Order: sequence, then structure tokens, then C-alpha cells
Amino acid sequence: MEELKSARPRQRFDERSGAAEGIAGFLTPCNKPGYIGSFGPYDVIEVVGHGGMGVVLKARDPVLNRIVAVKVLLPAMASSAVARKRFLREARAAAAVTHDHVVTIHAVDEADGLPYLMMQFISGRSLQQRIEEDGP
Repeated sequence: MEELKSARPRQRFDERSGAAEGIAGFLTPCNKPGYIGSFGPYDVIEVVGHGGMGVVLKARDPVLNRIVAVKVLLPAMASSAVARKRFLREARAAAAVTHDHVVTIHAVDEADGLPYLMMQFISGRSLQQRIEEDGP
């Protein structure tokens, strides 16, 4: 656990504006209008959230031509074997559940040394936003 705590990035993200300071520095620059960069095969539209271990991107899958969510293990965490195992365990657990209130995991892969999950994108407020605005 100490290994995970020491690797946590010190970055800020404003969920309301989608602005990230240092959160998505791993993105490859993109010249396409409307995109903030690319990650692996995905054209990234915006950062929709982040936590201590990962960042969630709203992106376009150019192969299937659909909007997806891509959860990426942050570079600071990707060097930790413990974090990688935990990330994969989370992916397997989520993929094992089929329920209307659980997003569908479409793929687990790695790009530029960073593990990621590609999943269904669902627009709307995050759980954190709902709790802050509506109460628990």
C-alpha cells in the first residue's frame, strides 16, 4: 500500500470545465479540431475525471466510429507491479458483471507502456458531482 501511496501523482483536475493540469500529459498531440490529443488508437475529446490511480478520457474509437470512455493507469502508477495487478483485477471484476448500472468493458490493453480499459461511455454527472450537488 505504501508503494501505491508514494506513486500517487500530485495533479489537479477541474471536473466542471474538463481542464486538467498535468493529468493528461501522456497524450500524443493531435492536429484534429475538437480533440485534445490521442492515446493509442483513440482520439481524445476531453478528460472526464481522475482518481489516485487513473484518468478517464472521453474519446472516439476510429475503428468503430463511436464515443467511448478510456480509463488509463497514470504514468506514475504504471511502474508499480501492485498498481498494475490492482488495475487488471478491477477490469476483470467489472467485466464479470452484466447489469444496467455497470458500464460494459469492451477491451483491456496497453499503449505507450500504460494499461487501459476501453469501455462504454455514459454521459452525465459523476457520482462525486451528484453527491456534492444533491447530497448522499
